[in-house]
Amino acid sequence: MTNDTHIDAVGYALDAVDDLERARSERHLQDCESCRREVAEVAELTVTLASDVPPLAPSPDVRSSLLAQIQHTPQTPSSRAERSIGARSARTAGRHRRAVLGLVAAAAVVVAGAGVIHAQPWAGSSNGVTNAQSRIEHAPDATRQTVQFQGGTVTVISSRSLNQAVATLNKVAATKGDTTYQGWFIKSDGPTNAGILKTDHTNRLTANVQGAKEFDITVEPAGGSQVPTKTPILALPLTTT
Repeated sequence: MTNDTHIDAVGYALDAVDDLERARSERHLQDCESCRREVAEVAELTVTLASDVPPLAPSPDVRSSLLAQIQHTPQTPSSRAERSIGARSARTAGRHRRAVLGLVAAAAVVVAGAGVIHAQPWAGSSNGVTNAQSRIEHAPDATRQTVQFQGGTVTVISSRSLNQAVATLNKVAATKGDTTYQGWFIKSDGPTNAGILKTDHTNRLTANVQGAKEFDITVEPAGGSQVPTKTPILALPLTTT
């Protein structure tokens, strides 16, 4: 199914829409592959920019300016006639799309001297601070599974449309010696490294979730392994929607 009235993919990915718009967007995403792809790309960009840098809230003027630009930047050609002009339309759409992604980048980082500081222009909004977990949770196909593990729990939240997942280890006993927990997505061609897992922490899993049938955890040497060297101590089948 196609729909000429696309959603605000940037606002949805940044969790900067109200409940009514979010519900409409989620209905639209069920049938619109191009919007699902746009949401996934924006989410991936913001997560990448936000990784491992300290937060810094900007001034109210900066926040208002950035959100206003996002609101008024077109994501697709503005008229049916424009869409029908073949290659010219494709180039125009590409420029619009790059402009939107550029605004996302501007909203996500502030360059200060030699450093890059993570800014949160939506901090204090009714939807709270956007992060990887909230984006995945709000995806129309989001799934959540919690299981007992090593004296605590492991919660895996995943979205195949966003191709992302997070794993939270809550009150899990630390590994012994010079070892660490490591996650793996099990696919038809074997295990794929999903990253080292910190306890009492929400871990953004680095591997793509699409095609994964199971999420495993092993205990590996500090720094992790390229392939599992131990028998999994957790094997969690992944549900699909």
